Amino acid sequence: MRLLHLELQRERGSQQPAVYNDLHRQSNQRSHRVASSRQTPRRFAVGSEHSGVAIRDAGDSGTLVEVRRNPARSSARLRPEPRPLHPRSAEAMKTLFADTFFFLALLNANDEAHERARAACAQPGQRLVTTAWIINEVADGLARIPNRTGVIEFLNALKDDPEMEIIVPSRELLEAGINLYSRHADKEWTLTDCVSFVAMKEERISEALTGDPHFEQAGFKALLK
Repeated sequence: MRLLHLELQRERGSQQPAVYNDLHRQSNQRSHRVASSRQTPRRFAVGSEHSGVAIRDAGDSGTLVEVRRNPARSSARLRPEPRPLHPRSAEAMKTLFADTFFFLALLNANDEAHERARAACAQPGQRLVTTAWIINEVADGLARIPNRTGVIEFLNALKDDPEMEIIVPSRELLEAGINLYSRHADKEWTLTDCVSFVAMKEERISEALTGDPHFEQAGFKALLK
């Protein structure tokens, strides 16, 4: 997996990556969420399925084209040109959801979850699914000028990785996320969390590369705890 080889560069003369302060702040926010979210995991059901458009990269031009409409899915997809798989290979592929927690840990060698993120990324026979909301969180959190070159490399690696699928925004997915957010006033789930949970349910994904306890509250398994 191409992401395994990514790590934001260290500043000259520093033992920390240029992005360290931003990542450290976000790591502290994650730690606060862990400490303040000791609630019993609780399952939920996504109400209904919606129609959506699946799209793929048309090639070197980078143009996105519509390839199919799937009535069972609410979300579009951004993915590289797929490579054909033997039926047995396709069945053997394990699908995991990649959360912001995972990407931040992977990019920051000083993150306490860095080695766990790298080990998870190195496992053979798996594909990762994430959402554009997650990618936005990562890129927005690392938007400082010293970080931008590394973040751009990260974004390009995501876009070009055949083992990574990015679910892009649709009105139906956003509405389902807002609906879930509205139904759980007793939780501190963000809207991005709720969109992730809806996407995981629709994709039938039960495990996430995250240490965020909110995923466990929603009935999923957090693999980086």
